[in-house]
Amino acid sequence: MKARVASVHFARLYAERLYGGKFALPAVPLNGEAQIIEIEAHRQTEQGGYSTSNDRKKRSVHRYIIEAMDIARDIVNQWAHNGLGMLDGQRPGVWVVRDFIPELNADGAQMIDADGKGAFREATPQEQKTMFAEDLVANRKADVEYARWCVMEGNRIAQDVRTIQFIPERYKLAAKYLGMETAWMKPTSATLEMKTCEYCTSVIPKKAVVCPKCQQITDFEEFGRLEAQKAMAVKKASLKVG
Repeated sequence: MKARVASVHFARLYAERLYGGKFALPAVPLNGEAQIIEIEAHRQTEQGGYSTSNDRKKRSVHRYIIEAMDIARDIVNQWAHNGLGMLDGQRPGVWVVRDFIPELNADGAQMIDADGKGAFREATPQEQKTMFAEDLVANRKADVEYARWCVMEGNRIAQDVRTIQFIPERYKLAAKYLGMETAWMKPTSATLEMKTCEYCTSVIPKKAVVCPKCQQITDFEEFGRLEAQKAMAVKKASLKVG
């Protein structure tokens, strides 16, 4: 049974698994068409110990199938649930497409198949269409809320000019996605020409030798050079007068 994962997230998504699975979804612009990937079951191979091998000179080899739905849920958890700021109603807009519906007993409990797993039936085209529309609306909203959170975090980090360079690229993409202009979006921003005074913590021009707020020297090397230059100028002026 195949599974599908859909995304309306503003950033590109990528995941890689040990069994050779590589999964990617492109970035989606605001209100853009959802992007979908189809996932198939994968076979994973692992090495065991010598004691479980038919040939005691070699390690045993174990192969088993990882179901498509398990893979889909795993990568969606990575992309939309296991990161900073990812909460219900505020997370990347990525979800497992509901193409199958649990089969229920007369008492409303899910039926169990021969393997002891919950039984599902394939949804009708109309059911799939209805469920996808519901999930699309919910995930668009969650993605916008997450983008807003990213911008707020970027603003918080930018309060200290020393950390602006560490603002994640995803936060910059979030600002662009929402059509916002922030001073920290571009590395060449004027904010990068500022620094923090180590005495009063005021944000001052990067080239400032003396803090204009607390009057403490913030660049001793440049201060010494300027003082020497000033002394030389005074000496030359006195020689001319004499």
